[in-house]
Amino acid sequence: MNRFIASATIELLTLSILLLALCCPLPAQDAKENADFKLAVGLYNDGMYDLAVEQLKNFIAAYPATSQGIDARYQLGLAQMKLKRYDEARVTFQNFALTYTDHSRAPDAWMQVGEAFAAAGNDREAASAYERVKVFHPKSPIVPEALLNASSIYRKAGEHESAKKTLRTIIQDYPSSKSLANARLILAEVYADEGQSDLAEREARRVAESDASSNVKASALLFLGRLQASVSLFDDAAKTFRTLITTYKKAPQTAAAMFEMGS
Repeated sequence: MNRFIASATIELLTLSILLLALCCPLPAQDAKENADFKLAVGLYNDGMYDLAVEQLKNFIAAYPATSQGIDARYQLGLAQMKLKRYDEARVTFQNFALTYTDHSRAPDAWMQVGEAFAAAGNDREAASAYERVKVFHPKSPIVPEALLNASSIYRKAGEHESAKKTLRTIIQDYPSSKSLANARLILAEVYADEGQSDLAEREARRVAESDASSNVKASALLFLGRLQASVSLFDDAAKTFRTLITTYKKAPQTAAAMFEMGS
């Protein structure tokens, strides 16, 4: 009986050790993984992007399922972007975003997909990728910025309805976002593109009278003054430019306003 108990105890201890070894890697293994990851990130930070890509790929192959192995995939995309390998970077970020949907960097990965498309000159695909940040991660704080990027592409392409829809989404769904004022200012520019001066002026005034940054409010006043001048409201334009010059003396827009008044 005692032999049976002893044998069972040994088997239980052996099993426990095996389970512990599986669940908790040896410190030496952890140290090597940390050192390898630090080396890869260090190569990236030192601007040695080719070597960083090689090291990151080796690291991912060696540690495919660890948290650092997952982080390495995102870092690989960044290194590929630095090397202007935009198609490779896009695939890397897209795979990351689709595979690790709950990862904290998943929204950023979609943003990077948009950046890769834009850098390669594929604007429509870039806009779609930016909008996917909201589709897949509507609560992410970078959604308004991503939508701003998409709206700028739509405006540049003359797709005013798509631009306005995207900007209104920011205004309606993210009213406390820091991007709100920029969204209203771009919306004003879109209205001006369409010849809707009244609506453009309304949005520009909202920005100028908001609690946005001084730089954004100065931009709104500069836009408003130019808009007023474009419809022959020269006295109103001069007043707006003077407000800009006296209120935001150190803003870069002040020089532009002074030029407008002198022209």
